[in-house]
Amino acid sequence: MVHAVLQPGRLRDLALEDSRLTIRGQRLDRPATADDVVHFHQVERGHGSFARTFEFASKIDIDAVEADLTNGVLTITLPKAVRPPARKIEVR
Repeated sequence: MVHAVLQPGRLRDLALEDSRLTIRGQRLDRPATADDVVHFHQVERGHGSFARTFEFASKIDIDAVEADLTNGVLTITLPKAVRPPARKIEVR
């Protein structure tokens, strides 16, 4: 399971390829408002496009993946793929 905190409306894309999950989005610079009373000497905030990729050791069951974005929290459930049963090999 993956949890990510995102600003509402900033998620652009979720992609799953093999055992790699990629989350893409956009962070906007928040303009100062009249209610902001805090004074800063230096401010560093990330803005612009972003992409994060997570690689999992186990294979993922792509058909069972679920994603939910509620109150700015993205929750992605990635169940492991079921391994095929061991195969018996007959020796002649």
